[in-house]
Amino acid sequence: MSLLSSLLMLIAIGCSVAFWRARRGDSSQMFLVILGALIGAACGSKLGYLFAEAPIFMNNPHWPEMILVGKTVLGGILGGYAGVEIAKRFVRYDRVTGDLFAQMVPLSIALGRLGCMTNRCCPGKEIPPAWYTVTHTDGSVHWPASEIELLFNLLAAAVFAILRDRKILTGQHFHLYMIAYGTFRFAHEWMRYETLLVGSWTGYHILSLLLALSGACLFVRRQRSPSHV
Repeated sequence: MSLLSSLLMLIAIGCSVAFWRARRGDSSQMFLVILGALIGAACGSKLGYLFAEAPIFMNNPHWPEMILVGKTVLGGILGGYAGVEIAKRFVRYDRVTGDLFAQMVPLSIALGRLGCMTNRCCPGKEIPPAWYTVTHTDGSVHWPASEIELLFNLLAAAVFAILRDRKILTGQHFHLYMIAYGTFRFAHEWMRYETLLVGSWTGYHILSLLLALSGACLFVRRQRSPSHV
């Protein structure tokens, strides 16, 4: 993910936080929870990248630069969730926050993918030309990976806005997003150009499964214990 993509995501997160606080008038506790999410997401995105791209660091003279700028959304979501849970326990914030992040995260990722589209980073695999393909400056034709992910996240944000408005599955929205995005990314990875880690699997396949399974476990736990935050 490029620097522009990361900057656009941060702008989207900042706007989302400002809107939420203006609407709900939450205390400074919520600000600290969101700070925990950002710190966790930053750490998780870096650790996830190091895991997924480990094979290319070997014998690559540019590995320090790659480690400095590399990051992954999948690790960011996992790390952000952990950061929220840690921060909530630290400040003793006992309200459910997942429905907020189910709006913030997909919109932020969607905006970040606009940066990917501009820089042509995070490319899809090369495929024969078709009406839906994208052509890079070198003339190569690719699967529209960033465009597909942008559409998925915009759709997710719209769905969760409807669920929140109709008070459907309140408190479960981010768990549902983890399941949906993890499943989507696992399937979509077959059309993305990434470093293979195990056989035909990339590290992002593994992170996608971990995200979806984590979301499913958290969803079941919340259903069994609705008061758990």
